[in-house]
Amino acid sequence: MSDCGMPINLEHVASSVPHAASLKEYLTECAADSMFCAVEEIKKDGAKLFITADKGAKKTAHAHFVKIIPWYSKKDKRVKTFNLDTDGTDGTSKDGAMAIAHALAKLLGGHEAIQLAGQMTNSGGGAT
Repeated sequence: MSDCGMPINLEHVASSVPHAASLKEYLTECAADSMFCAVEEIKKDGAKLFITADKGAKKTAHAHFVKIIPWYSKKDKRVKTFNLDTDGTDGTSKDGAMAIAHALAKLLGGHEAIQLAGQMTNSGGGAT
């Protein structure tokens, strides 16, 4: 704006931005809402769930382990996805399986066995 000759007061700009705590609250609420919407759609559709997982290039303890569930939405006639989480895992295949089971239990309640219709991972080693 200053390049255009418009005066700008940086204190006014800074005070117009939400506080970090407010942004954190908004993001948490949005994440919860999107999770509930995804679960509701999956259950209403009786969708078959798949899992796509990949451990990042970092090969140390607690490396990011991305877990995404894709499903076919009959309503929207397309594949949809939901990022379960990117929590870390220590690297063995058993650790990866336990991390996936834990993420699915967080999403779907953990009260019943969850049968996946398929999986996709790469063969990069570690938990995938």
